Amino acid sequence: MIQRDFLQDQIEQLGKVLAKMLAYFLDIQTPAEFSSRMESIEEQLQKELEIELPELLTREKEGLKAYLLDKNLNGDHLDTLSKLLEAMGRQQRALNLSDSRTYLERALTLIELSDEVSGVLSFEKIERQRRIEEILQEA
Repeated sequence: MIQRDFLQDQIEQLGKVLAKMLAYFLDIQTPAEFSSRMESIEEQLQKELEIELPELLTREKEGLKAYLLDKNLNGDHLDTLSKLLEAMGRQQRALNLSDSRTYLERALTLIELSDEVSGVLSFEKIERQRRIEEILQEA
């Protein structure tokens, strides 16, 4: 029972950390803030969640799923992580940076993994997928 409570607390903490990172990134006011926020997010992912951004962006879908589940992330965490990568990709696209496609495609993959892990498909996720796919087609 104590171990289950401890794991539940850890899972809740992961969700709070991811939500905080997303809010921090969405608060960018100027293009000059972008680089420092990207570095900060990458550092926080490593420090707080032991997730390497290059691993997140380069692993194949099944390898990524195993990597993230090994970090005790659940479907909600994967969804929040997809929102973070979507925001990063959109911001990169607005600044005409070449990596935007990688971040947006990975956001789509994380939405799919979130659905697989949680077993829940929502209209909000479907709409986000559609918006990201439209952006990718424009590029």
